[in-house]
Amino acid sequence: MKSIGKKIYYTIIIMTVISLLFLGGLASVLNYSSTMSMVKQNFQETATLSASRVQWELQAYSNIATELGMIKKNVR
Repeated sequence: MKSIGKKIYYTIIIMTVISLLFLGGLASVLNYSSTMSMVKQNFQETATLSASRVQWELQAYSNIATELGMIKKNVR
């Protein structure tokens, strides 16, 4: 038969391990959720910025094409 001291010791160890596993799992889930939220927000901002840059570049090429189309070519 085990003594009361050993029963208390094992109970405390088991409760500590269960608590640590629970808190570790909870921290992992919260960290994952936070990270995914930040990545989604950063991707949306990056996509918006990239789209405006592409629009600006296309407008520049369109302006160049328009200007080149207005130059008369001397045909002999």
